Amino acid sequence: MMLMRMARPRLAAGRGWLQRAPLSTQESRDLLLDIDRRHGQSFTYHAEQDLAANDGRPLVLMIGWLNSRQKHLKRYTDLLYNPLGMDVITMLPRPNHVLLPSHSRAAAAAVAELITGPMAQGRPILIHGFSVGGFIWGCTQMHLKDNDMIQKAQENLRGVVLDSPVDIEGIPYGMSSASFTNPAAVALMTALLQGVLALNRPALRLYHQSSTTFKQNPLALPQLVIFSHFDPITDADRIEQVMTGWESQGHDVTRCIFDDSEHVMHMRRYFDDYKRALENFVLPKFAST
Repeated sequence: MMLMRMARPRLAAGRGWLQRAPLSTQESRDLLLDIDRRHGQSFTYHAEQDLAANDGRPLVLMIGWLNSRQKHLKRYTDLLYNPLGMDVITMLPRPNHVLLPSHSRAAAAAVAELITGPMAQGRPILIHGFSVGGFIWGCTQMHLKDNDMIQKAQENLRGVVLDSPVDIEGIPYGMSSASFTNPAAVALMTALLQGVLALNRPALRLYHQSSTTFKQNPLALPQLVIFSHFDPITDADRIEQVMTGWESQGHDVTRCIFDDSEHVMHMRRYFDDYKRALENFVLPKFAST
């Protein structure tokens, strides 16, 4: 496991980041509701504390795994990010985000607006994606690139954390495992989804486009990748190839590798190691200047 030296236990609000009057906690929640109405994507705001203005506090956009729930992501919010003085916005991916290209693009548009719009002004932002959250992040980068928003997004984004990222080949098995626990049902659903996706050319084309953009990392952001060799959904060898490609482009990549933890269960099994790796990655990049 590659870990960086820890900086300090808590992040202070950075006055130097402020570009305009900061939104209050309630204004931020109202803005998320507006994005929800226009894009059909539900976000939840977890403030470190309710304040009249966010005062430039760092912001984490957390994209969960398939069929994850708020109670699952709240553990990461409460135990990792809020204690550092960071607010968190959570998004819960559902099967339609993966199976229907129109929903994938709507999610990407919503995320892109969130990280470049009024809520992002004056706030350094971290992306934390789990499993298929990497696919949604790839779609988001496509949207940013196609709409000339890369530079705008780079003004606020400081890094990306990828926990158990899944590439194209892992999607059918990942979706099946998220829906069933019976091995026979998982195998049957995996085969069914592989057949459906093979016939769904628009979805298949989007998967390949998202995967290509994901590997290009057009925002050139530092990445912390957390995965396990024991995980049957995340292909460790494929992820290593992607990270090697990023490094060959001169991008900052940090690995956190476990030997025997299951898909998106790394924090649950190795909390101290997970927390240390996250803080060593996050704190130097978000320290106020």
